[in-house]
Amino acid sequence: MLKDRLKSASPEEVASLLVELVSIPSVNPSGIEPDGRVTGEGRLAQFVALKLEQFGARVKVEEVLPGRPNVVAEVGLEEGRTLLFETHLDTVPPEGEAGFTPRRKGEFLLGRGACDAKGALCAMMLALRALTKVLPLPGRVILAAVADEEHSFKGVQRLIESGLKADGAVVGEPTRMKVVVGHKGTLRFKVVARGRAIHSSEPQRGENAIEKMAKFICEFAPRLRRKAESHIHPKVGGATVNIGVIRGGTRANVVPAYCEVEVERRVVPLESFDEVWEEVLRVAEEASRAAGVGVEVLPPHVRDPWLLTDERKPLVLSASRALGSLGLDGRPDYVAYSTDASKLSSAGTPNIVLGPGDPKLAHSAEEGVL
Repeated sequence: MLKDRLKSASPEEVASLLVELVSIPSVNPSGIEPDGRVTGEGRLAQFVALKLEQFGARVKVEEVLPGRPNVVAEVGLEEGRTLLFETHLDTVPPEGEAGFTPRRKGEFLLGRGACDAKGALCAMMLALRALTKVLPLPGRVILAAVADEEHSFKGVQRLIESGLKADGAVVGEPTRMKVVVGHKGTLRFKVVARGRAIHSSEPQRGENAIEKMAKFICEFAPRLRRKAESHIHPKVGGATVNIGVIRGGTRANVVPAYCEVEVERRVVPLESFDEVWEEVLRVAEEASRAAGVGVEVLPPHVRDPWLLTDERKPLVLSASRALGSLGLDGRPDYVAYSTDASKLSSAGTPNIVLGPGDPKLAHSAEEGVL
């Protein structure tokens, strides 16, 4: 059997490659003020592409955004079935101990991206290396390391648009090595309040957009949250609301003429996005009347589907058996966060989410992986 011919990487090889991956900053620059730490995925993509070529894979580097490419590598024959390994190159900005200088803390390797999702990337790269040693394969295995998962999923969208087809996919994210088959989707949109700028010494002559927005938020957030909490999926949990970004004003001595907030509504499996959006607009209208202010609700700029893979799919059953043979819990699991998996599923590729690391450590100051 194929599994009997595969040779595992040593713990030292795994640690060495992961240290190299974490050491290369790959912060997603979207929506972030530029500084020396925000570099995009370019350098890491070059490193990953070179390594995979050295491992013996056929590699393509496909630009998604300027200087921010996907890396797509494959081994095996185009005839037969295709398995896709997919994970992302980008990370959120560093914080605290989770910088780009990897360090050990007990059995953990700490560093930004170690958990989300360079641990999974490391494992998938070494899996591809192992497969090159047992050619010919009875099919094809593709590894896609994509850009922009941490912002607007442009990398996986480009991957799908390229026409790539697979019979199944394993999406690498921190799941504590549990087989994730379902998660929430995401709807993100902006609300804009407009005012009239004037010198702050005479604020009564102007119209303060930030104050208008504050009044609106105080009515809108609790109303939308109450509506969202009534939408519950038995495995994933309830829908949620977060007002995560606010921008407005230019200087303290100028009455602000503009203010915007970015709102995220998490959508649970089986909810209709169209119905969710209609609910948002109804609640916004009610809140605007209650607050006595006018605002503009802009169309969603992120509409990310939820994931719900049938637990009886062969891919799920195979992954569960494999984990069980290693003494791990192979039962299907469900999570609250979103991943690239839902986009692949919507495009017709059945998939699971699986990888090392605890998702509670992702994006934190103590991000790390065992």
